[in-house]
Amino acid sequence: MSAPAYYGTRSGYIVRDRDHRADDQNTKRDRRRKNLATEYDEQFVLSTEVAAILSDLPARVMADPTPTRVRAAVYATENGMREALTEIARKLARVPVPEFADMSASAVTSGSWAVALVDAARTLDGPLATALARGGTVANGEPYRDHLLARVREMDQAATNLAAALELAAVTDAVPASNTEGVAVNALRARQAAERNALADKHRAERQALRHG
Repeated sequence: MSAPAYYGTRSGYIVRDRDHRADDQNTKRDRRRKNLATEYDEQFVLSTEVAAILSDLPARVMADPTPTRVRAAVYATENGMREALTEIARKLARVPVPEFADMSASAVTSGSWAVALVDAARTLDGPLATALARGGTVANGEPYRDHLLARVREMDQAATNLAAALELAAVTDAVPASNTEGVAVNALRARQAAERNALADKHRAERQALRHG
């Protein structure tokens, strides 16, 4: 990452963060996950982003010795990402909303649910790039880039929820049954602490943006 730019003034120097609009998609993903300012343009590829958000989650589900215990979490994650993709499509002019097959137990164990999400995103890649190049706003006046960013963050959260369920399942396997309740409580506390830290990072970034704006 490039160093900040320094601008001279009569009283000394002030620091301005560099323009991040030209960052590659990986860098923008990292900034988004840190709740830093992120702006997408026509170089953004939605299907690539969906695949990166899912990452190794489908493989971890398939490797779980008792996949039925995380099935509900997979269903919730798939539904959350499906809704986000549907909202992205609805704001694109003359673009059909992706069609999704009903979730099944076999889709969970085979990983086909994740493939279907990436395939659905791929149908939106071209129209989305056109919309981002054009700019503009959605019905309520919100800039389209901001609308997209909010939907992608919803997909981030859906994937995070599934990762937490898988981690809890793995920890439960490693302790005696009598300690399961305690593990669940500790996992919840860890999750809450992570959410508090993420919120603190977001507020810190916002304050920094205001100071440097």
